[in-house]
Amino acid sequence: MVWLYTSQFSTPQSQVEIDQLVAGFAAENKRRNISGFLISDGRSVMQLLEGPEGDTEVLKGKIQADERHLNVTTQLWSNETIRAYPHWSLRAIASSEYEALFSEIESANFVTLATSIAQMLFDATFDP
Repeated sequence: MVWLYTSQFSTPQSQVEIDQLVAGFAAENKRRNISGFLISDGRSVMQLLEGPEGDTEVLKGKIQADERHLNVTTQLWSNETIRAYPHWSLRAIASSEYEALFSEIESANFVTLATSIAQMLFDATFDP
């Protein structure tokens, strides 16, 4: 299952704070066989998560209930079988580094419906 969502942090976060959050979640994601990325500029968030349907759905519910997020908007909820990020339990990317992320995806032939939608949503989510 793949879930791509956008949201805003309820309070602005520094890249150090985001990296600390992601490091804490990465171990749990690995245990649950969930992979993906989180892109943020400290205010807006775009996250893509891939994994078993039940675990992904539980995580979706936790994020939707998390007071650190506002306006959680599902952009894609899809039963994709090919993972774009099978080796990333969770990877944090600053919004200023998104081009490198999408170049890496394209060069590795990881492009999926979810990554294509994420790339198209980037400019709408993060003010240029």
